[in-house]
Amino acid sequence: MEDISQKCHLKEKELTAIDNVIVMLQDALVKLKDENAQSDVKIESLLNDLRALECEEEELDNLVNIGQCHK
Repeated sequence: MEDISQKCHLKEKELTAIDNVIVMLQDALVKLKDENAQSDVKIESLLNDLRALECEEEELDNLVNIGQCHK
């Protein structure tokens, strides 16, 4: 009977350890999701900056072309 009791106690310890790992993994997943959301915002911001720079480049090219036409 004591052997079964010891086995049950060991299984309880194992289950507790597994539960702790699950909680740690859940916490890590929440952090990763948050970081991913922040990364998405940063990427969108960088894309907007890139589009703005492309527009400025096009405007500068147009000004250069206009300047060359008036030479």
